[in-house]
Amino acid sequence: MSMDPILALIAIIFGILVIVFEELLSWIVGIFFILVGLWLLYDHYSRKGRSYDRDRPADERR
Repeated sequence: MSMDPILALIAIIFGILVIVFEELLSWIVGIFFILVGLWLLYDHYSRKGRSYDRDRPADERR
């Protein structure tokens, strides 16, 4: 599952928040990087699990 549309929407929302509330810039950037990191880890491990399952014979999958 691709996270590109979700990350694009979050980037737009955070960009608007930075324009409106400049004093929150460091918080917004920090939260954004944490979310991006979590989504990248989730995507990595979900792809890793699918490739492992695909490599096993059909009768061993459950």
